[in-house]
Amino acid sequence: MKDISDKNIESSDQIISPKELKKTVNGFDLWPSVVRWRKVIEDILDGTDKRKLLIVGPCSIHNVDEAERYAHRLNELRKEVEDTFFIVMRTYFEKPRTIGGWEGFIPYPHLSETYDLEYGLKQSRALLVRIGKLGLPTATEFLGFDTPQYIGDLITYAAIGARTTEAHFYKSLASGLSMPVGFKNNTDGNITIAIDAVEASRFKRTFRGINEDGVQHRFTTTGNKYTHVVLRGGSGGPNYYKSTVDETLNKLKERGLPQKLIIDCSHGNSRKDPNKQIEVFYDVIGQMTTNPGIVGLMIESNMHGGKQEFPKTQYERENLKPGVSITDACIPFVDLEIMLREGHEILYRPHF
Repeated sequence: MKDISDKNIESSDQIISPKELKKTVNGFDLWPSVVRWRKVIEDILDGTDKRKLLIVGPCSIHNVDEAERYAHRLNELRKEVEDTFFIVMRTYFEKPRTIGGWEGFIPYPHLSETYDLEYGLKQSRALLVRIGKLGLPTATEFLGFDTPQYIGDLITYAAIGARTTEAHFYKSLASGLSMPVGFKNNTDGNITIAIDAVEASRFKRTFRGINEDGVQHRFTTTGNKYTHVVLRGGSGGPNYYKSTVDETLNKLKERGLPQKLIIDCSHGNSRKDPNKQIEVFYDVIGQMTTNPGIVGLMIESNMHGGKQEFPKTQYERENLKPGVSITDACIPFVDLEIMLREGHEILYRPHF
């Protein structure tokens, strides 16, 4: 039998079900807040809330204690600028890989080759509870087909990344998710792929997944009215410029889709240079004063700027610099404070 169906499987074991995890780390008292926060983003996308959405935080979570310290500081900044910006913290626990590399905190929480999914799920959910209790909403990128059942009830905003936007499954998943979902253009910079995904995810779809008990189920969705495009640049260069923004909004109009989009200051738009995120931010803030179609921004920020190499030994794991990314380079929090305060001053005055 092994030669027939398990030839390349070394081992398998059962993991905790979503229901059991939620009993262990419940967070049920946060549900009213999550519903309210999601509604704010829906209103921003509808244009009834004139604030701008900001998805801000580390490129990836690799240390939950450091992430919580970042959340406390971000939450204080949130209170200063909440009349202009609705801030949601990036809590990205899964990382897509083109070839190989660390796949994120949920599957590899020890920053080693030790796969410890159950521990990663427990620690991730516990972090989301602690951040939510501060009054700070969270965002993530979903990769695992079952991840939403484990932590989705605590997530306010979801992203589908550049490497997965084109995949059939993620369009179906977004169609059934209970929160707004942003589809990024792919790594080549193809915007049409993201628009296709937005359109597809607004229809009724059917897909396979697990229920609260961890049992395979068929889910039929109603469609998600709050999916939208995220421009993140690509291998051909940035796409946050006014000409590309206008082109994208026109394409959305031609499809009969809402003319709303978000711009990612990082990735292809910054050409992987964290300092260029600042240039992108101010350019887009300027566009926002005359273009209501740009409803938000994404920024990769950490306590300290730059990045450090992923640790390969126990010694390196024990001596990582605190508050510094181990994936994409981020801007330091001191720069984020300046940007958001100045952006607040620019946008606080009505322009349209």
